[in-house]
Amino acid sequence: MAESTQARIDQAIRDIVMGVFERAYRILDINRAVLERCARELLARETLDESDIRQLTQGLVRN
Repeated sequence: MAESTQARIDQAIRDIVMGVFERAYRILDINRAVLERCARELLARETLDESDIRQLTQGLVRN
């Protein structure tokens, strides 16, 4: 494979990875309060079942 082709492929992969990273970061940032509430409950109770998690994550933004 030509070096220039490999460089373009590498850059395309970097762009995809960075885009996904930035999206994940935004989702986590938007949902920070929900995640912190889940963490507090988990620390207080040590275990959470599915219904607990569903209730705690009702305000979760998914996109």
